Amino acid sequence: MRTVRSLAAAVAAAVLAAVPAAAQDLPPAAELIERFNRVSGVSGLTGQDHGHLVYEMSVMGMTMRLENRWAGSDRLYARMSTPFGDTAEFGRNGDVFWMVDPEDGPRLMTEQEMEAQRSATSMGANVLAMASIRSAETLERTEVEGVPCYRIKVVDDFGVESEHCLAVDGGALVSSTLWAASRSGGSTATILFQDYRDVGRHKVPGRLVIRAQGQEVVTTLTHASAEAQPESAFAVPPAVRALLDAAPRP
Repeated sequence: MRTVRSLAAAVAAAVLAAVPAAAQDLPPAAELIERFNRVSGVSGLTGQDHGHLVYEMSVMGMTMRLENRWAGSDRLYARMSTPFGDTAEFGRNGDVFWMVDPEDGPRLMTEQEMEAQRSATSMGANVLAMASIRSAETLERTEVEGVPCYRIKVVDDFGVESEHCLAVDGGALVSSTLWAASRSGGSTATILFQDYRDVGRHKVPGRLVIRAQGQEVVTTLTHASAEAQPESAFAVPPAVRALLDAAPRP
């Protein structure tokens, strides 16, 4: 009798394992995204939330540096520098959204453009926190690098699709597959988020592995602080201020 029960249990397990993803009892994508935003500390930002992160990545023996600062939900500064001396900056100070590109110079951005840019450089901090998500669906329960997770597909207001895996246990972001635009057209990039650390009430990845075009780049968190950031860190650059002064008044 025990042998029969064991055999029945084995058959039942095999049948359940063969059930297609569409028939699995999968949680709604909106619920998974909300949980991620909650556990990562992205949602509900207040004026008391401050942070300063610095990541470094090595590409072909050269080091690139990405710096992020924030204070609440309405002040942000990000800066990316390359070994060639090129620097790209963007930020938000209240209702002013701006960017300074080494090739295109200074310009003002819309809030939607800012959110897209912020997600592209947030190192996972708010890749799913955009208010511009048009739709999202849960595709399957799977594993990434041995971590059980739910794979979801997201479409933003620009119609751009991306896929993300959120951990079954805890809800952290495990991986993202994104379309990375470039002047040559672009390609698909997969990012693995690892070694999460607590920075204030935020959870941020201490290590990222970026795979694109047959290459693998490891990005490492080299500095993390939840201390209050000075107001000067979010000052609008003079070149952007000149654009504001020249803009037509409503």
